[in-house]
Amino acid sequence: MRLTRNIILFGLSTLFLIISLVSSSANDDSLDFVPSILYCSEPKNNPFHIRGRYQVLMAKNGICILKNSITKNRFDNIDRSAYVFIVEKRTEAKVDFWTGNRSTKLLPNGKKTAPHFSRDYVGNIYHDLRRYDTRVKAVINGQFFNANMNPTFLSFPTKNKGDDVLAGDNDLRLSTEKSAKDYSVLNLNDRSASVTRYRSQLGPGQAIIGYSVGYRGGDVNPFNRIRRTLAGVTYGNYSSFVVFYVPINMTLEDAENRMKIDLGVLYDNIVIFDGGGSTQFRAQTSNGESIHLTSNRTIPMAFVIKEK
Repeated sequence: MRLTRNIILFGLSTLFLIISLVSSSANDDSLDFVPSILYCSEPKNNPFHIRGRYQVLMAKNGICILKNSITKNRFDNIDRSAYVFIVEKRTEAKVDFWTGNRSTKLLPNGKKTAPHFSRDYVGNIYHDLRRYDTRVKAVINGQFFNANMNPTFLSFPTKNKGDDVLAGDNDLRLSTEKSAKDYSVLNLNDRSASVTRYRSQLGPGQAIIGYSVGYRGGDVNPFNRIRRTLAGVTYGNYSSFVVFYVPINMTLEDAENRMKIDLGVLYDNIVIFDGGGSTQFRAQTSNGESIHLTSNRTIPMAFVIKEK
């Protein structure tokens, strides 16, 4: 009797293990995919390695735009769509910062408030920029901000073309050694890029602070399935790549894992930016088709991707 029960228990355990593996494979879109190589510019000597099934929407002049091909599985029918924007830094392709009209107010004590910026829809930002420069290929939301204010301040320091854009009370929180590990800096120079831990003085070039992988707080819930904008840096044979990852309905941990497994961006090289209704983009593919993720929320700051 005991032998029969043990055999039954063993059989059930084996069946449960098989089901778990099948379920895990179905939820991990990259397990059965063959690694592939992508080139974002000519000559084709600086490969970007991808492990996963992605549709290539653009791959030229230092910019690649991708969309994952498998977005649902048979178990939960959750849409896990994601868009990827890659900028090869050895080329003249670049990432600029857009901010709304800047203003400050004079306080009763004679000091000025932190800079405030007017907000606009990402579609308006995109079309306004392309009216003067057709090299603009994508506009993606970026920095955290106070969604109840317009104009509003940016939540964390953002350095654009020599200006330090500060963020009021959050500067005090950032300056404490205890919380510094929660913040990372995306550094953008003319031909290179890097991600470093927060430090009180931002380096030369453009720089923007966001949350580090592992941060779990009021602004970032790792278990919610919401839109989110993440950025990271990885390295090819000759230069760095800046990678923007925009998942539509993933948990934060899912998105972080996809960046590492599919796109080769290590956790220490990922910076987490705003999400929810703030996450939006508008871009143009190789054949001139417009792709977009819109929202009824306006934003004060965005990343602008321009081809060489």
